[in-house]
Amino acid sequence: MLSKQITLRLLKLAAIVSFLFLALYGLFTYLLPLLLAGLFSLIIYPMIQWLHVRFRLPYLLSCVICILTLITAGATLIIWLGLELIQGITYLSKSLPFYLQQLLEHLSQVFQNWIRPFLQTWNHYMEALPKQQNLLLEEQFAELSTTLTGYFSAFLEELLNRLMEGAMYLPGSVTIFMFALLCTFFICKDWNRAHTFLTRQFPSSMRLITLLYFQLKGQAFLYIRAQILLLLITFCFIVAGLFIFQVPHAISIALLIAIVDLLPILGTGAVFVPWSLYLFISGNNGLAIGLFCLYLLILLQRQLLEPKIVANALGVYPIISILTIYLGYQMFGLVGIWAGPLLLFVGTACWEIRLFHMIYHYVRYNQFTIDRT
Repeated sequence: MLSKQITLRLLKLAAIVSFLFLALYGLFTYLLPLLLAGLFSLIIYPMIQWLHVRFRLPYLLSCVICILTLITAGATLIIWLGLELIQGITYLSKSLPFYLQQLLEHLSQVFQNWIRPFLQTWNHYMEALPKQQNLLLEEQFAELSTTLTGYFSAFLEELLNRLMEGAMYLPGSVTIFMFALLCTFFICKDWNRAHTFLTRQFPSSMRLITLLYFQLKGQAFLYIRAQILLLLITFCFIVAGLFIFQVPHAISIALLIAIVDLLPILGTGAVFVPWSLYLFISGNNGLAIGLFCLYLLILLQRQLLEPKIVANALGVYPIISILTIYLGYQMFGLVGIWAGPLLLFVGTACWEIRLFHMIYHYVRYNQFTIDRT
């Protein structure tokens, strides 16, 4: 039976954890620019210190240079993506009618060769049926057509609504980003002063946060390195396959598909599956089958290598990495695909700094000693 002191410490610990979750929820909901500013500050603060020490620049000038560099890089990326999008739309506006015409001609041939004889056979079968059954089948086909039309209309309506919502959120996102940059400057400017004040007021907590920060920083480096390795492997597979199938612009296409492969929901299938279907419908069956086999090969190597490489980067068994992705999807849906590995990432860092061991000793013996090993 738990003693009264242990129960009180458990309640205190639960209250602290609840407060932290509520604080994070409040930051995400109401103070997102401040949260983004904190993340930006953690990223660029080492650069500020490097400039300040290496080139003996004033600390404030180092802050301004790093933030202007961040703004310039972000603006350059946005402009580049915008130009690429405009060029892509221009290319599609010129070439898409030609490809659509080819597709319609091929579909017309498919209709003449396959579907029309089937419909003629079906009409003969319908004429041979009694009048009552004929009417019943026509009513069922009419209901099916109405249902499919309704689903398609609902899909288009939902798609347009999502696009309009995204367009409405765009000005707000720009405002959030500008406020986040402004907060980043003030956080970096007063970083040393704030760190000294918090260390003096909460020495144990700041030591623990510092340990967790450096552990997360090291694991983030290993995780990013693992993702880059997977990206390079996928890129090599795609380049080799496209060169074998003599696809023009193989390196550019492979680079684009490899970047899309970083997205957990889409992956390479977002490019290979529609591409293969289009080639199959347009009559290029050999290349369609080859690209689909290449997609299956890439999918297989991704599923085999990703748990192993990511698990090695995080220092856990591959089965645990797979289970966290599955449990995250079951508990949180599509968001859980990211939330599961993120929780595993943070949990592994907490385990490495022996945080759970410290919590146990606090609850059991009322001792909270930070283990620096």
